[in-house]
Amino acid sequence: MFPKAVQFYEFADFRLDVSQKVLRRGEETLAITPKVFDTLEFFLENAGRLLEKDELMQKIWQDHFVEESNLTSNIKTLRKMLGDDAAHPRFIETVPRRGYRFIAEVKTFGELPDKTTVRPFLPPRKPYTLISIAVVSLICIFGIAFVWVGGNRFLKNRQPKFTRLTTNGKITNAAISPDGKQLVFSQKGGSGESLNIREIASGTQTQILPPQDAEFVGLAVSPDGKFAYFTLFSNNSSILSLSRIALAGGAIETIPEVETDVSVSFSPDGRKFAYTESFSSIKETALKIAETDGANQRTLVKTAGENHKLPTFRASPAAWSPDGTAIACAVQESDESGSFYRILLVDAETGSEKYLTEKVWNTIENLVWKDAENLAFIESEINSPFSRLWQISLKTREARQLTNDLNDYEWLSSANGNLFTLQKNFFSSLHIINLKENESALQTKQIFGETGVIESVGWSRGEKIFYNSWASGKNEIWQIAPDGTAPRQLTADSDLIMSFAVSPTDDSIVFSALQNGKISLAAVDANGQNVRRLTDGALDILPSFTPDGENIIFRRGTSPPTLWDISPNGNEPPKQLTGYQSTHPAVSPDGKEIAFHFMDFGGANPHWKLGLIDRETRKFLSKLEFPLPISNRQTVWNRAANVLTIAYGNGENSGLLLWSPSNGSLQKLENIAAGRIGSFAWSPDSTQLVFSQIFEKSDIVSLENF
Repeated sequence: MFPKAVQFYEFADFRLDVSQKVLRRGEETLAITPKVFDTLEFFLENAGRLLEKDELMQKIWQDHFVEESNLTSNIKTLRKMLGDDAAHPRFIETVPRRGYRFIAEVKTFGELPDKTTVRPFLPPRKPYTLISIAVVSLICIFGIAFVWVGGNRFLKNRQPKFTRLTTNGKITNAAISPDGKQLVFSQKGGSGESLNIREIASGTQTQILPPQDAEFVGLAVSPDGKFAYFTLFSNNSSILSLSRIALAGGAIETIPEVETDVSVSFSPDGRKFAYTESFSSIKETALKIAETDGANQRTLVKTAGENHKLPTFRASPAAWSPDGTAIACAVQESDESGSFYRILLVDAETGSEKYLTEKVWNTIENLVWKDAENLAFIESEINSPFSRLWQISLKTREARQLTNDLNDYEWLSSANGNLFTLQKNFFSSLHIINLKENESALQTKQIFGETGVIESVGWSRGEKIFYNSWASGKNEIWQIAPDGTAPRQLTADSDLIMSFAVSPTDDSIVFSALQNGKISLAAVDANGQNVRRLTDGALDILPSFTPDGENIIFRRGTSPPTLWDISPNGNEPPKQLTGYQSTHPAVSPDGKEIAFHFMDFGGANPHWKLGLIDRETRKFLSKLEFPLPISNRQTVWNRAANVLTIAYGNGENSGLLLWSPSNGSLQKLENIAAGRIGSFAWSPDSTQLVFSQIFEKSDIVSLENF
């Protein structure tokens, strides 16, 4: 076994970088998930030694109980990545009924050896002068060939150099000034988010705006470096007006009639900006341009329907080219095979559009021009905690992946040929709040924690807690005891995405599953067996059981989202309950009412409200104003107290509201989470509540040398 001081392993033409969690073949970085990486690292640590299956599973999954199929899947993925053949192995040998052995020669290094060292050249003896001249000539010829033929391949495979520019882990949005000298960023603090400016050379930081009870969902710096443009999301409002503030300080100035919630992109001369807008009521999106004061708005591209639309929230979907002639814009499309993203090039004058390339990506929501010839963007997997940075050449239309690590990236800007982005990591924990009547004070206890995002939890009749986890390398449903013991994987290859709901009668689980680009509902028994499909929609999410377990209320679609009803046996097609924008349903303890969030367009200031409808007649019973700004819209009904439970943010911390829709009484459980609350669920007797706390560490990094 090699000592832990080892930082690099080399075998054949592969190199494993332990500190950076990266696997390379030559200069190419390979896509590898955390658990597959851990599997390979353990093999290399123990090269030549037989590793029993139990030892492998205990090492890779530690205290988690997983099925042996996860190990088999990891080995299969690893062999495919290495180009290995199980029947005639070069790397991983199978020892029947026992385990596996890594059989290739492995070299180890505490640090990467310097492979560029050149041995001193000794003058040849006179008899070999002509031979030496010939050798030198050949070297020159091959050098020229490398420059003209292979040089581009070398440049293409260069790995970017990361430089961390902030270290507090609280950054939420960032943009670089065009000259590359100043960072403008928002960060969590106090009761919300503040806006700040940082001199890159000196590290001097100044606060432009004190903490706002809001979130910055778009941020850009004007080409003259004088103004920061942004949109604030606050107070449950649907109106997200563009604003700006001088970097030298002063009052916020609202840009009239520009209602967008993305980062704008400026024309090179600084006179105009491009942005996207959503008109959800008529299922349209648009790419627009306007002067920097909001005047003379003009629509360049308009989309209609669900199969062709532009990103319009928390994104940088448009990037004005450095020569000013075109605007690159992300567009989401779908067909019978599912949803995907492409890049449009839109003429800045005529609005004519064409695809930059025929290539498609999973998601594209952040675009920026690195320079006059190269466009950079962030791609995220639909059901993955990681994202990647890409670059595509305007001249050759060739796309190159810049990163392939185990980080998430968000927001993107550029200056002087370098890229700047937020690099994010997540840690989640499970907590239980004891609200029993005989307890004199609120008791909160952490029972579990792991790297990744726990975004859905539930409670069984047998006092077991269900939660989602990436511990196996895939998003699956797990269960754990309320004291944090015996975590155990329930599902395998479930295609789980987003949330699930637990039946109050038999502990079966209904969840959203992603297959072929479509998200529909599926069900599984309480033991994780017998997975079956319930719906065939393109976006069926947020299931909620009725108290008798006979029906499931869920959200379907996006523009606008509506509520539907289906039986868990799936014998009949789902029935539509609402025809207006409505989401996050919760059924009352008596099963007669459905609470949900909806956008009320009835007044001068459209904003989110809580709606209550009669489940049988579907008639509106009441519209309720939220007492606090709400960003996590999950709503859970406490059966015993007949109150709704909703999470809310308070700067860096989070709390819970216990809200009675009948009499308006309100109880706050303040500052119970140090991060944001991902999901929560009541125990069957309504005396305990489990919630997931998600701690996010996010800092600004620059990418150079690529």
